[in-house]
Amino acid sequence: MSNPTLSVKHGDEGWRDRFISELAKLDRLPSDNGSLGPNKPSPDIIGIAYRIPEDVNRGKLPFPQVIAMGTSEGGIQIKWLSISCEFSIFIYPNRTLEYLLKDSEGRYTSGGLTSVYQINTLADQSAFASK
Repeated sequence: MSNPTLSVKHGDEGWRDRFISELAKLDRLPSDNGSLGPNKPSPDIIGIAYRIPEDVNRGKLPFPQVIAMGTSEGGIQIKWLSISCEFSIFIYPNRTLEYLLKDSEGRYTSGGLTSVYQINTLADQSAFASK
C-alpha cells in the first residue's frame, strides 16, 4: 500500500467538538425506515462509534469537519473532511469495521480494521499527521 498524501492543516481537530452531536442525531433516527433511508443503529454499534474520540490519539485525524450518517442496514459511516481529502470509517451491523481514504490527489485506499484504535496506526502510515 502506498502512503497517500493528504493536504490537511496539522493540529486542526475541529471534528472533535462536533463528533458527539453528530452521533446523537443517529440516536434520533427511526428504528425502521426499511431500505428507503438510514435506520437507527443498535446501541452496540453507536457504542463503537462513541469510542472514536477516546481511542484516536490527538493529532492523528487533523480534520476540521466530521459527519456521521446512518445506513439502511443499521450501520454507521463517519466521514472526516478537509478541503482536499476525505477519510471514512464504516461500522457495520455485524460489528466489522472498514475505512476508505480519498487523498488530495484523488486516489482511494480502503481496507478492514480490527478495532477503532487501529485508526492510530493507519494515520501513521498514511500521513494524516504530517507536519
